[in-house]
Amino acid sequence: MPFCTVCGDEYGAGASFCVRCGTAIANVPAASLPVESGTRRFRFHGTGGRFFTLYAVMILLSMVTASIYSFWGRTNIRRYIARETELDGERFDYHGTGLELLLGWLKAMGLLLALLLVVGIATVTLDEMAGQVAGTLLIYAAFLFLMPLAMVGAWRYRFSRTSYRGLRFSFRGKPAEFVRVYVAGALLSFLTLFLYTPIWQNNIRRFLCENTYYGSARFGYDGSGSALFGRWAVCWLLAVPTLGVSLVWFWVERFRFFWNHTTFQGARLRVDIHTPGMVWLYVSNFLLNIFTLFLAYPWTQVRLLRYVLEKMTLDGAVSYERIRQEALAAGAMGEGFGPWLESSGIDSGIGL
Repeated sequence: MPFCTVCGDEYGAGASFCVRCGTAIANVPAASLPVESGTRRFRFHGTGGRFFTLYAVMILLSMVTASIYSFWGRTNIRRYIARETELDGERFDYHGTGLELLLGWLKAMGLLLALLLVVGIATVTLDEMAGQVAGTLLIYAAFLFLMPLAMVGAWRYRFSRTSYRGLRFSFRGKPAEFVRVYVAGALLSFLTLFLYTPIWQNNIRRFLCENTYYGSARFGYDGSGSALFGRWAVCWLLAVPTLGVSLVWFWVERFRFFWNHTTFQGARLRVDIHTPGMVWLYVSNFLLNIFTLFLAYPWTQVRLLRYVLEKMTLDGAVSYERIRQEALAAGAMGEGFGPWLESSGIDSGIGL
């Protein structure tokens, strides 16, 4: 079946426009538009030794340059991970620079300093109790809105600097729309004692996926928050009896759920990981890092990447011939909040 070159949605033979996005469709015979079907496998070719070299150089040079080299070090690691990641025989690539990260960090720090200045003024001009209350509320409100803006900025930057088969990825979500999704979900999660959390997280995933493009083709997402709720309810009930182990179990279940409901053109991404194996991988990696004072960190990261990527496939029909280059400009200001974003799992160098 043919697919729209803009959104990647399937359309019927003889259609003059895409029902999903409205793009005009050229009347080209379907037989002349090659579609590649089958299962495409991911592979990771990186090694712990090479990763350790990059990691050690970043740490040592950051120490002697007052952390300035860390921006170049992080870029080198991202580039290495992307170039060692393969899909269907082709490698990814990463085109970001350390200077971009440094400038993005400076802008982010300027924004934070401005925020602290406003809080300081509010605290000084009001009486002691009112100033403390106002300052606290301003900080919480600012971070509630800054976090989604930083996430969108980082997502947009990282995708704009990532390529596959010579074509760039891009993220086209509007920051204001994501702020609405993020803030509303965060407040509802808090008000429902976090019972709304899986629906909130699913809405975030949907927004990020459906606004991500590879060239001119868009990713899709068909996961439902209600389908994820049952897993979260089990995790929520068992969190105390299991001393938090159920949270790791839910993370694995959510990871698999998110990926298995991500689509691209006529294909679907699948991750065939088993929860016990993934939980053991995380626990053993944590113990290895602790007992080696994090000297084993590069090897544990390679171990994790290889385990996940080699169980990941893209199944179905894809027409690379229909995809056009549509690289978009993106700044790195969102990357200035990197230390808060690394835990979100989006610093793999290949985005999703």
